Amino acid sequence: MERFMVRSAVFVVLLSTAWACGDSSSGLLDDYVDTVEEIVETLCECDENPDACRDSADLDVLDNNDCVEAALELDEDGAIEALECNLEVVEEYDDCLDDNLTCDDVSSLERCDSVLDRGDSCPDFPDRVNDALEECDSDLFGVD
Repeated sequence: MERFMVRSAVFVVLLSTAWACGDSSSGLLDDYVDTVEEIVETLCECDENPDACRDSADLDVLDNNDCVEAALELDEDGAIEALECNLEVVEEYDDCLDDNLTCDDVSSLERCDSVLDRGDSCPDFPDRVNDALEECDSDLFGVD
């Protein structure tokens, strides 16, 4: 599979599921991070250079969630609602890739595009959570 397509797909996953994360926001965040790591691993296995693909995904950002967790706790009920929806999207995307991705067929990624599009219908994070996430030094959720 072409390197550009795989790395583009990894980037899309990290950004299009911008607000995802069990029963507490911390548990949901852990589940989200685990699922994104699985997706990146699946996609990078199709790359000519899986290690470089993983490096370009910059998964280190997933290792330090203290700021993100603090932001989510500002309005945990609102955050959980958004996180649950987005977690469902990334889990479904992961399942779709497992069922459909064929490394020698770039178009096989397209079979799962509609799953990521469903993330657009997920509720937004409350404003104060969004504001706090913007202060985090993390692009995990596509926030600078």
